[in-house]
Amino acid sequence: MEDKIKTALLVNRAGLGFDERVKSCTMDYFDLTGTNYFVNSEGSSIEQDKLYVWGRITASAQNEGVYTFSREEIGSTAGYELFDEQVPEVLGEKVAKRAVEQLKAKPLKGGTFPVVLGPNVVGVFVHEAFGHLAEADLALSGGVLSENMGKKIGSDLVTFYDDGTIEGSFGAFKYDDEGVKTEKTLLIKDGVVAGLMHNRETAEKFNAQPTGNARAEDFRVEPIIRMRCTYMQPRDHSFEELIEKVKRGYYFKSFRGGQANLDGTFQVGIQEGYEIVNGEVGEPVRDASISGNTLETLHKVNAVGKDFQLDPGRCGKGQTAFIGDGGPHIMVKEVIVGGSA
Repeated sequence: MEDKIKTALLVNRAGLGFDERVKSCTMDYFDLTGTNYFVNSEGSSIEQDKLYVWGRITASAQNEGVYTFSREEIGSTAGYELFDEQVPEVLGEKVAKRAVEQLKAKPLKGGTFPVVLGPNVVGVFVHEAFGHLAEADLALSGGVLSENMGKKIGSDLVTFYDDGTIEGSFGAFKYDDEGVKTEKTLLIKDGVVAGLMHNRETAEKFNAQPTGNARAEDFRVEPIIRMRCTYMQPRDHSFEELIEKVKRGYYFKSFRGGQANLDGTFQVGIQEGYEIVNGEVGEPVRDASISGNTLETLHKVNAVGKDFQLDPGRCGKGQTAFIGDGGPHIMVKEVIVGGSA
């Protein structure tokens, strides 16, 4: 406990001490350990150790009537060694620096623009705008993917997976809560809908195989279909090649929230963004968001980076599930850019 308190205080002091314009710095922390037992009438008997370490750091800054907010979320299934990689002092400074830099950012001009999205934003887009649509129970409830199986809904550059096998990621485990072994599930292949995430019930209805996506918050509730680690497959562009394609647009590096509907409409709020002018990253902008229709936006992906990053998260669907999401930098030739989300 003393180590955990020390870690939180190191983050806090680094954040508050970064700049006098930083007015608050908070760290939320939890860890969870235990053993999960599963037995069924098929003869399965599964014992899994559970380990989650998670933290969220937030900071606010204020100057001359401008107020900004910054956050960073970290997590691992590998243990407290997470803080060997995510050094507390560096975390505190990183979040505080983002808040301070946004003080000088200008409100952006809304409209339809080309954008370059960072892996952090790509991840939440994949999760919110597409991932929930690819959960078979929601597809059966009227989601747009139920009528698009095997159809092309995105550009040739779009390939998505939901994967529970990435060791150390926040969505990793061996068996789901119906006793099905987890796997790497292909959702979109080169723009074509290739599969959905299933539990045993929906797999029967779709004449498919369960994918290991049935998850329950704890033994008190029924397992439902949940994402694990959902991401976009990288391609071959460098970051410089992505932005050089943009004459006038924006680079959105990290998100602050997102939501989507069964009809495919979505909105993602941006906490760190910059202008792109003539192929170069320019001045910071604040209070940005992107929105649109998922299927239309996927068709407008016209360049995908070769880098790759995963971030941890928590997803609510009546129950809380630990998940991961991410991908490479990507360039979208047209998306609706708005002000405050």
